[in-house]
Amino acid sequence: MAVQLRAEALEDRTVPATFTVTDLSDAGPGTLRAAVGLANAAPDADTIVFAGPAVGGIVLLSTAGGTQFGPNALEVTTPITITGSGETLSRETIQSLRLIYVSPTGNLVLSNLTLSNGLARGGNGGTNLGDDGGGGGGGLGAGGAIYNQGTLTITGSTLSGNTARGGDGGAGANNAGSDAGGGGGGGGMGGNGGTTPDNGTDGGAGGGGFAGNGVGGAAPVGGGGGGTTSTANGAAGGVANGGTGGAAAVNGGAGGIGGGGGGGGDEGTGGAGGIGGGGGGSGEDDGVDDANRGGAGGFGGGGGGGGEDNGGGAGGFGGGGGGAANGGSAAQTGGTAGTFGGTGGSTLATRGSGGGGGGAGLGGAIFNDGGTITITGSTISTNTATGGTGGVAGGTAAAGGAGSGTGGGVFNRLGTVTVQNSTITGNIASGDGGGIGNTATLSLTNTTVSANTATTGVGGGIEQSGGTAVVTILGSNLTGNTSTQSGGALDVFGGSATITDTNVTGNKSTTINGGGLEFRSAGTVTINRVTVSGNQAAAGFGGGFRILSGTVNILNTTVVDNTSAGGGGFSIAGGTVSIVNSTITSNTDTGAAASRSGGVSATVGTVTLANSVIANNTTADAVARDVRGTFVAAGSKTNFLTFVDANTNLANGVNGNVVGADPLLGPLQSNGGPTQTRLPLAGSPLINAGSTTSVPAGTPFDQRGSGFLRVIGSAVDIGAVEVQPPFPLLVSGPANGAAAVFVPNPAGAYPASPAATVAPFGANGANVRAAAGDVNGDGFADSILVTGPGVPIRVAVVSGADDTTVLVAPFDPFGGGFTGGGYVAVGDLDGDGTDEFVVTPDQGGGPRVSVFSRNPDGTTAVRANFLGIDDASFRGGARAALGDVDNNGALDVVVAAGFGGGPRTAIFTGASVLAGSPARLVNDFFAFPGTDAVNLRNGSFVAAGDVTGDGFADLIFGGGPGGAPRVFILSGALVSAGQVDAAQATPVANFFVGGNVNDRGGVRVAATDADGDSKADVAVGSGEGSPANVRVYLGKDFVGSGEPATFQDLGVFGGGALPGGVFVG
Repeated sequence: MAVQLRAEALEDRTVPATFTVTDLSDAGPGTLRAAVGLANAAPDADTIVFAGPAVGGIVLLSTAGGTQFGPNALEVTTPITITGSGETLSRETIQSLRLIYVSPTGNLVLSNLTLSNGLARGGNGGTNLGDDGGGGGGGLGAGGAIYNQGTLTITGSTLSGNTARGGDGGAGANNAGSDAGGGGGGGGMGGNGGTTPDNGTDGGAGGGGFAGNGVGGAAPVGGGGGGTTSTANGAAGGVANGGTGGAAAVNGGAGGIGGGGGGGGDEGTGGAGGIGGGGGGSGEDDGVDDANRGGAGGFGGGGGGGGEDNGGGAGGFGGGGGGAANGGSAAQTGGTAGTFGGTGGSTLATRGSGGGGGGAGLGGAIFNDGGTITITGSTISTNTATGGTGGVAGGTAAAGGAGSGTGGGVFNRLGTVTVQNSTITGNIASGDGGGIGNTATLSLTNTTVSANTATTGVGGGIEQSGGTAVVTILGSNLTGNTSTQSGGALDVFGGSATITDTNVTGNKSTTINGGGLEFRSAGTVTINRVTVSGNQAAAGFGGGFRILSGTVNILNTTVVDNTSAGGGGFSIAGGTVSIVNSTITSNTDTGAAASRSGGVSATVGTVTLANSVIANNTTADAVARDVRGTFVAAGSKTNFLTFVDANTNLANGVNGNVVGADPLLGPLQSNGGPTQTRLPLAGSPLINAGSTTSVPAGTPFDQRGSGFLRVIGSAVDIGAVEVQPPFPLLVSGPANGAAAVFVPNPAGAYPASPAATVAPFGANGANVRAAAGDVNGDGFADSILVTGPGVPIRVAVVSGADDTTVLVAPFDPFGGGFTGGGYVAVGDLDGDGTDEFVVTPDQGGGPRVSVFSRNPDGTTAVRANFLGIDDASFRGGARAALGDVDNNGALDVVVAAGFGGGPRTAIFTGASVLAGSPARLVNDFFAFPGTDAVNLRNGSFVAAGDVTGDGFADLIFGGGPGGAPRVFILSGALVSAGQVDAAQATPVANFFVGGNVNDRGGVRVAATDADGDSKADVAVGSGEGSPANVRVYLGKDFVGSGEPATFQDLGVFGGGALPGGVFVG
């Protein structure tokens, strides 16, 4: 049987494409506009790049496209990535033009770009130029640079100089003559409301649309609403998408999406605006007062003004209410404001016309409307959100209220905004939230919010409102922000807040309360490991905190040097407040005697104080009144105070409270961790004096975070920080199987002799290599040792609590009788409060990296086992270090090639190592640049620690055997960003120890913490055949790239030359 062949149609499939911008013009082939259009035409994830003459240039945008939310230059409806090379997108001369709109189906990624000079301006409300008629409300202006309803990712970019401006309310009619009149149309999100001419008309004006303006009525017919295109000004009888004006005694038609409502005819009600459209003004009354109100604005639209003897229409979200009008019969009410809009002006019983309320200006740079935004490594600066002014009134009526300018940089509505490693600075809001306004979900991590201003409102840095709103702030800085009213840094008026590992410093409330933080109508608030310092409520209460409501839990927090006229540190006037293990000192109350309490003033509410030091706070009469108010008696215990007001129930000797002694605290400074703290000095009565049972469950660390246990010794310390045992430096070298333990004093100086010697292997005839870390979680750094060459390799751990107890008995880490020796590194890879240890082989072994943790019974668990250098045949071994190179809160694993290899370095994320799939943080690189990358063939020694104090672990390299004693420290911030060349060109340090360029024994390196500050100290051990010595440089002494002028030498092991050199760890 013959088989009939036929052709089958192939599947229709489009593929992602890359479009190249070569022309900086606003239209035509090769332009950004053309590229976006091509990318939108297909559903795939396309990419746009810049090349040729467009690289680094300025794209001036001047053509407006259409949505109901106001004019946009570019619209994104599909997944698009725009990868810049430093280009700027900017508005040219068009009066109102937002730069980008991202639709609900859009997914936009922006990188390495600047967006500036965008302007989203709401339409103005209309008026009646005749005798009677309320002004229309102004429209919403939202997102000067970007309006997002989809998914938006911004990386390495700057948004600056953009503006969101609300439309102004229309003026009420002058009421000079005797003619009746219709109300002005409400402004839309782009178009202005219609204005009725002075011709005795009774018809109301149409509302503004996307960009089309409403049209005034012509008696007795109402004007048509503005439409959705820039040319669609309404005409009597209506416009596409704009509501049709009503004929005599007929209501104006409702606007479609983007359209304004039609004006009501004589005796007709104004039509409602569609989304983005303003409401139509109403006609004059029909003999029944307030029967024909102005039309309500749609989302973002202002309400229509009322005609004679009618009330104004309500504003939509962000829109101003319409003004009312009274021809002399009875008082009429202005339209209610949309959220953040201004209220329409009402009238008295006498004749008058109210002004329209101003529209809101929300999100000077970005308005997020239910979308998802992620901002990383970017700057949002000098943007402005300004509310529209209220319209003036005619006759005996009220002017319209001004709209609010909220979120000078960013406004978040019904969506999620995540900001990481970014800066939000110098933004201005005419109302609230100088930097950010939030009504939904906001998360800040490692971000600075600084120098923002709320000129007439609350929340100089951030303002949050709404019962379901959530703000989470981690590892960030809120500094130098100003509000006219309350909450210099943050105002929470509804919803919950969680703030962790954050500095709140130098903020100000100029007229009311909460120089740093204010919580009003709040839900649950958690403050943990935060420093609140140098804030001021110039004329109000609560220099650091003002708490009016909510459940507020404050733990491991330092409140110092704040000032107010009532409660220098805290003013508590409501809510349920718990303050545990906190330090509240040196705050000042400048107010009247009845309210004086430099530390904590609790006039209302339920307040519990536990394990807290509240000391040396002052009042205007220079008396150290630390607390005032009544506290929960049963829970308020083991606090330490210098002076209490007579109006308090805290007393010396009751519930372990101590009153009247000096707490012996050090200054506010870096004592480790991300925030500054005040550490108890030697002999402080705070040490081991608290109630351990008062420490909340799940609180392993003090204010400084990981590595600083909350409870050490017989009891918890009072205050925010726990005095930790000094961190030891382990030194080894002689072939005696032992390491010497050197313990620094509080200033970071080491004694001439070690505090102990640990030798878990006995006199085995080989040297050891050692590192210090807490493997059992008792707060003491233990000694982890591995044998050197010449004997079967073994690893053991000796307790740091007594330098005697063996926590892990000697074991073979590789299980094959290897005798080439090894190296060890220590750190808390999984973040559980106990350290893992990493073992690598020395010469003769492969580049094996084995990670272990200690079980409670003293056995070990293998957590990871992989090749750190991607060469299974290499037999020079490897050396490892642990540190948070990318400042993400988790340690990374740094691996350097050993003997026989070049100074090749690999960095793996700790999480991927523990997950069994080691992933590189950056591509492998050679530690030393230039010819050294080729000539040095015995690898390098490596350590990792934050020498600069910027939160990134820097990479500390030492020359390997056969090389000079060169110390080369690279910035972790640059390396983790993939900028290795830049890190090598501008090293943190680059020197030969003691200026010795001739030795060829290399130099061993270690990162330690001798002085307990936030900067890693560097210890170096002399190389093979050189006189035995250890030199220690404190992190604070690294100035420039040369060898620090200040250091300490430890003349170890009699100063004799050692064949294997001196090892430090």
